[in-house]
Amino acid sequence: IKTRKKLNLKERPLIVMDTALRKLTDDKNKFVENCLLILRTVKKYNGDFVLLWHNNNLNINEWKSWNEVYCELLNNV
Repeated sequence: IKTRKKLNLKERPLIVMDTALRKLTDDKNKFVENCLLILRTVKKYNGDFVLLWHNNNLNINEWKSWNEVYCELLNNV
């Protein structure tokens, strides 16, 4: 920044966040379906699919049963 030179950085936008998508649906199948639809669209345009899954959600009771959803999404990326 001080030298005003171009940095060798890439900015990748957040595409899906666990808590935001879960506010739309609490149904696990619909959640995965929505994520995979977004993922396919991102891949179609050679984009980067950026998933934010908060690490604390892997350990709290209300999200415990969602670990399988997280694993399923990782297997499809």
